[in-house]
Amino acid sequence: MELSPNAIPFFSCMDNKTLNERDTFLCKAHSNLSHFDSLLLCEILSFNVLDLDLCIQEVLLLANSFKLDILILLETGSFDLQHCNQVFSNYKTFFQKGENPNGGVIIFVRNDLKTNRIHCVLPNICVIGVLDDSPFRIIGVYAPDSKSWSWEDLSPFITDKCAFFGDFNADLEKDKAKADSLMLWADNLSPTPYIPSQSTSKRSDRIIDFTFSSGFSISIQTHEGGTSSDHKPVLSIVPIKSKEISFARNIH
Repeated sequence: MELSPNAIPFFSCMDNKTLNERDTFLCKAHSNLSHFDSLLLCEILSFNVLDLDLCIQEVLLLANSFKLDILILLETGSFDLQHCNQVFSNYKTFFQKGENPNGGVIIFVRNDLKTNRIHCVLPNICVIGVLDDSPFRIIGVYAPDSKSWSWEDLSPFITDKCAFFGDFNADLEKDKAKADSLMLWADNLSPTPYIPSQSTSKRSDRIIDFTFSSGFSISIQTHEGGTSSDHKPVLSIVPIKSKEISFARNIH
């Protein structure tokens, strides 16, 4: 598959509007994150692409425009991994298969970030460690209703500094049964949910793409540009280093 020069982008790669959007997001993240957090930030994209082969140009534009450090792509479907490695040559690639042809999670990490792969056999769950001065763990999650695993199966991957990014297929306010199951798991451990203010589904007003974090705060928002997926890209900023980590029981 070749990148088409005639493809219609969903925003111009490095125009002033995009740069201003990125700067605004960074300023907002600095103000939202705790004063205990370091100013050294990591920019992360979480995006249910539905089909990576069809969405690859959109993801590349996002990566270049927002200078993303980590990309977490969900529901990738069947795609050419070798071609992805060529297109995203500035990133290391970590891929976990799904349970059906539509599934799959891929994590791209900027080459200069030290990382390692954490062993995980669960389909649609990809786990990596970022080996910074203050190491933390990133977990990419695609949780379709037909998943063969339970939320408790994710518990062994929780550390004192970790974040779960993904499509949880549950709106914490609107999907009572599914939300109760998810939050019961979170309440028994330490992850705290971080939810964007706008819906993440383009077909409804539901927010099903968000983040759980343990050990640090996260600034999160949807990207409202056009995309061929029926999910909106979700942009997050997390502190790479933290001066102080505090824990308390979650209250929802």
